[in-house]
Amino acid sequence: MSRPVLRLKNPHLKGEAVRLAQRHLIALGFGQVGRPDGDFGGKSDRAVRAFQRERGLPVTGVVGAATWRAFDEEREGQAEGFAPPLTLAQLQTIVPEISDANARKYLGPLDQTMARWTITTPLRRAHFLAQIAHESASFSATRENLNYSADGLRAVFFKYFAQPGEPEAFARQPERIANRVYANRLGNGPEASGDGWRYRGRGLIQLTGKTNYRLYSNETGVDFVVNPDAIAISVSRCVDVAGWYWDRNGIHLWADRDDVLMVSQRINGGIHGLEERERFLRRAKQGLGI
Repeated sequence: MSRPVLRLKNPHLKGEAVRLAQRHLIALGFGQVGRPDGDFGGKSDRAVRAFQRERGLPVTGVVGAATWRAFDEEREGQAEGFAPPLTLAQLQTIVPEISDANARKYLGPLDQTMARWTITTPLRRAHFLAQIAHESASFSATRENLNYSADGLRAVFFKYFAQPGEPEAFARQPERIANRVYANRLGNGPEASGDGWRYRGRGLIQLTGKTNYRLYSNETGVDFVVNPDAIAISVSRCVDVAGWYWDRNGIHLWADRDDVLMVSQRINGGIHGLEERERFLRRAKQGLGI
């Protein structure tokens, strides 16, 4: 498949091809590119030049056929030279609550996903495993639990239920809650559209919002907009969607810096559950020998 030639221009080139190049650079350790924002500016130019210089390519700052090919070969090479497989003992050190059967079910897909999405250094693996352990309630949940009490709604979603009596009116009604809190954002329609519930969190990283389901569909060639629940019922898909989201959002960048706060913010949009995420990370580092 031909890919466009990218270079620093005025106005800047923007779009998914730029974002893909930025994702490659971040995954390959050229974090100076910054966030994968799809805008080919000065940081992208400098990162491309650094990559070309290190790989012995002509240092032009231009992402042409040779640089695209080098990106692909480097990422494939990292996957082939992947770290030793995750062991049952390591996963149970990170997630003490997980059963033998559940752990064994996830070991293979976790290795495949981490290799595919270049989550291949010990620090990246530790952060990735810690975050998905938190998001999935220790690998027990592949769909978002929105069964909040009135007090829970006040604590977590106060701005969406600020009027007197609203938390009580919505309590323990997951579908209504989802349609309220996810309306008119993340590519979803208004509350009455039902998109909030239809595109609630799924997979080990709780992929949320119609836009993210569409983007993952474009990546895989499988229409999860039409069938969103297919993400939740497949073990391999539950894990792979987490790796894709990690890569698309350049979370390697903050994992490489061992910045659990920024990793958490990029996944959660805030710092909800930060203490538990940090506990999982400490255990992940212990289990992986960091």
